[in-house]
Amino acid sequence: MIPTFILLSLFIAFLWGIQPVIHKYLLKKINGITLMLISSIVYLLAVCLTVVVMSKTNKNIVDDLRTLTSTDFIIIIVTAIFTVFLANMIYYYVLKDHETSFIASLMYTSPIFTLILSYLFLKEKIEWIGILGIILMFLGVGCVSFNHTPKLFDTVDDIE
Repeated sequence: MIPTFILLSLFIAFLWGIQPVIHKYLLKKINGITLMLISSIVYLLAVCLTVVVMSKTNKNIVDDLRTLTSTDFIIIIVTAIFTVFLANMIYYYVLKDHETSFIASLMYTSPIFTLILSYLFLKEKIEWIGILGIILMFLGVGCVSFNHTPKLFDTVDDIE
């Protein structure tokens, strides 16, 4: 039996995998700022609805807010600015004019950075299998990128 967390993680990967395809389609019609604004409003409404639903069964949200220090709030704000806002701005910018699968394959190398940063800052171990995973991810991204490079004998007119 496959553990639930693995199935849920694969479902997340599927949802995140279809996201660039949908975004690329929408970026042909609207600009990235518009897409980000609408997405953010929907996300905010979904989070607010979740808070309302959870507040009936779980009072931890208020307790969580009380335990946060000013440093914690600064970390949350800076993280939101750089890993959500700035990352999405750049993502929409590059996705608009480039191959969706290539951009997505580069984006989803994030576990490489997570593994290295968690080792450096959280003192988590990197086993040989993690190093092998990093190597395989780089090879996978390389394979996807070769799928989008012009063939040796293509003429300049054939290259989009």
